[in-house]
Amino acid sequence: MASNTMMNEILIGKEEIEILCEIGYAGMQACAEALSVMLGRGVAIESPACAVATFSSDDSGDLPYVIVDAKLSGGVTGKNTYVFLQEDAKTITDLMLGMADGTKDSGLDDTHLNAIVEAMHQMTDAAAAAMGQLLNADVAMSGLNAVYSPLSEADSFLGMRDANSELVQIEYMFKVEGVIESSLYQFMPKALARQLADAVTELRRKESEADAAEVAFSRTPDVKPLHLNDLGAADTENGIGPDNGIEMILDVPLQISVELGRCRKTISEILGLNMGSIIMLDKVAGEPVDVVVNGKPVAKGEVVVIDDNYGIRITEVNSVKRLSQSLMTGKESGPAYE
Repeated sequence: MASNTMMNEILIGKEEIEILCEIGYAGMQACAEALSVMLGRGVAIESPACAVATFSSDDSGDLPYVIVDAKLSGGVTGKNTYVFLQEDAKTITDLMLGMADGTKDSGLDDTHLNAIVEAMHQMTDAAAAAMGQLLNADVAMSGLNAVYSPLSEADSFLGMRDANSELVQIEYMFKVEGVIESSLYQFMPKALARQLADAVTELRRKESEADAAEVAFSRTPDVKPLHLNDLGAADTENGIGPDNGIEMILDVPLQISVELGRCRKTISEILGLNMGSIIMLDKVAGEPVDVVVNGKPVAKGEVVVIDDNYGIRITEVNSVKRLSQSLMTGKESGPAYE
């Protein structure tokens, strides 16, 4: 543990370390506030330093520690362990029990252990709530136990199979106003650390996707007017001239009819028509008749008889430009015949 316990560090990914430090810091800020209320003094738990490490039983030393573990459940599951120097734990419990500062009696008995467990109950409840907010999940810590022991004898209590098992260690600067300037440690199995890091990463990915979708939805669409080329106009960029435009519709069939003339009648006059009635048209005898395509005049001509059928000999034709405009736009182009 840092320089005091001479742990052999095995670094993991920088991103995962940053996430674990962030989670640990959020939890410890809540712990510091809870402990400050209990002690009536300012408490700071800050500057987390995270690493994956193994204990080396030959170098771990015989410094006495108070070790408190809790079971983490809810959004994530695993064993979470807090480690204090024994003298720091005694100072905290002496203050809780109304004693001076623990200097007169260096011993640590069951009363102190029970007091530190009670303090940790309140601290871990606050830490679990803070972690739950960060993870957007219900998180709880329960089943607290405490022992005082050198770390060289604490392998099994920390959940390690042996001295070479990997644990995630987070070291914090720990200060209690006027009485403590020390370090506080948090340990967790690597599996739990990965659960925490993965949960935060996934939550942030979803938040990022939701933010991107909201931005895309709120973005003002770029609305532009639609410009269509006139089929009868030249389009030199695409190699389409005025004659090539109409070629695109040359295979479309059209209905052709011939008008001898027109007249207007009232409804009563139309209802009075019978066999032998004569209707006078507006055309003079011998005047060319109109050739009409889809209701649009396209030419004029003379009526002829071809074998047993009527036919038309074309005498006047609309100009090509006006004819194409009439057929394709549906607008009257006016009488302009060739």
